[in-house]
Amino acid sequence: MTNPKAKIAKKIEILETEIAGFEITLEESEQARQEILQLMKSDNARLNQAMIDEDVEIDALFAKSDLSIKVSELEMLRQTMAAEIAEVTTRFVIIREDESLVSPGGFHPSEKVFVKTEVFIQTDKLPRVLSGCKAYDMDKVA
Repeated sequence: MTNPKAKIAKKIEILETEIAGFEITLEESEQARQEILQLMKSDNARLNQAMIDEDVEIDALFAKSDLSIKVSELEMLRQTMAAEIAEVTTRFVIIREDESLVSPGGFHPSEKVFVKTEVFIQTDKLPRVLSGCKAYDMDKVA
């Protein structure tokens, strides 16, 4: 992967096209999503059986909720585009001890793309002392 943000830009383009094709409002989709969540909380057995029986009403709720899910995913990907990210090409990444190595939305840790932190050192050899820092072994990530 040479340009991690190009992957995200493509996903954003696809999602925007899919979202534009919906014939319901985001509010209707959110309502369907809330109904599904309520069913999961109150009557999970009924929901599971309805899914097994291919219940048309439940299927319609899931289809409607898809817009809300796609809008959430789009927002997450836009946040990734705004973040400073880096593809790790070395064995180790060293960051401050009080920070975490985080894969941005749209990437799995196995893709070795992470949000850059204040200290973000890529190296193939670890120093003897990591004062105030910690190292992540990319061979063990994911």
